[in-house]
Amino acid sequence: MEFFYHHLLSTVTILGILFLLAIALKKRIFSIFVSLIVILLGISFFLYGLNTIKGFEGMGVSLIGLIFIGIGLILFLVSILIIFFEEKRKESS
Repeated sequence: MEFFYHHLLSTVTILGILFLLAIALKKRIFSIFVSLIVILLGISFFLYGLNTIKGFEGMGVSLIGLIFIGIGLILFLVSILIIFFEEKRKESS
């Protein structure tokens, strides 16, 4: 867990690139899977901050977890909307 915490920017960048590639290549299930990974990573950061670390550093880790959960939910919403509009476009044509 500390590995992800110390390499936070690179982890977010890699997951963001994977999400954008999945959207561009029309891999619908993979884009939802990446967003769920981000949500699970956020939940684990949140619980890690609450349970193992005390003080302000633990509060920071918990806030990072909440931010990851929010980003994951936004990615999930975007992927669901893209899937919905692609299916709607296929039906109309």
